Amino acid sequence: MNKETDVIKEWIARKIVNRAESTESDVTLWDALQKPTDPENFNDSFYFTGHDFNGSFVITRLGFRSSGHTELWFDCNFSESGRVSFKVKNESRGEGISYGPLEYICLEPTKKWKIVFQGKADVSGTEKDVSFEAVFDAVSRVIDFKKDADHLSLARYLAKEKWSLKWFRKLKDLSQVHTEQAGRLKGFIEYDNKKETFDLMSVRDHSFGTRDWKAMIRHLWVTVLFEDDSSLNISLVSYEFISFLHSGYYIKGDDVMAVTDSDDFGVVPSGDPRGKSFTLNFSLGNEKKSIICNVNDVVDYTMMKSYQMYEGIASFTLDGKRGVGICEIGTRV
Repeated sequence: MNKETDVIKEWIARKIVNRAESTESDVTLWDALQKPTDPENFNDSFYFTGHDFNGSFVITRLGFRSSGHTELWFDCNFSESGRVSFKVKNESRGEGISYGPLEYICLEPTKKWKIVFQGKADVSGTEKDVSFEAVFDAVSRVIDFKKDADHLSLARYLAKEKWSLKWFRKLKDLSQVHTEQAGRLKGFIEYDNKKETFDLMSVRDHSFGTRDWKAMIRHLWVTVLFEDDSSLNISLVSYEFISFLHSGYYIKGDDVMAVTDSDDFGVVPSGDPRGKSFTLNFSLGNEKKSIICNVNDVVDYTMMKSYQMYEGIASFTLDGKRGVGICEIGTRV
């Protein structure tokens, strides 16, 4: 392929990306269940995670698929209660954003959510009746990846691929809305008449659209929460038809900087990252950065028997500033 063709492809790719960015949207409408647009692979995914510097964490997710299958995650760790985990059995779909013993309630769009779990869960190896309630209060605006991500680097990645009608159809089919927001997660967990409260740095994630786990080869999703209520996201992904993409942002309040460059998967551990450390180099605008990631624990999930997720509980160092959060690594089974 000659240089002139490369330039033309990048120009076209920029037009495609900019057209998606310019689409008007009301983010408050996204804090609700979405109508499926794909009869087989539509996924409406709600996710919350919370962390502190003492090893406490909450990971919870509800993913509603148009096929009727629901993906439910609920795993926690606290200093007194220890590890709490719910293993999905034959659960029933409830009203609103709920499944089995887990429910998410939007109290105020883009600002406040409530999470409720009422049911049996494994507490440090023993099944117990568990009550869990938490409120998420936003400390930043909502990030819309189509608008806030770096469009130039995305266009360059798309332009590197071999284009065809089939390729463009796959690209269109995998189009998603993806939002994130930093906040505080405060609440309690109770069992055996013992009640433990918590106050965690947090991030919520809502994405919806076509998601075919078999189309992904691998990914990395790093979300870092800092004590000053700022947060960082770096995402890497490889598909069958797109060899590599990166995305991400740094946000404090309403001020956002896009991740404009990043290392590839060469620096990322393969498989279960438990106990592993690595350094990821990236850029915010024109400023080069390095973040050190230490994975202390892992909760793993298998998605539709075709994709393995390792939800790494991690600590981070960026410019001498410490952070905590998630280092999520996914690989095709």
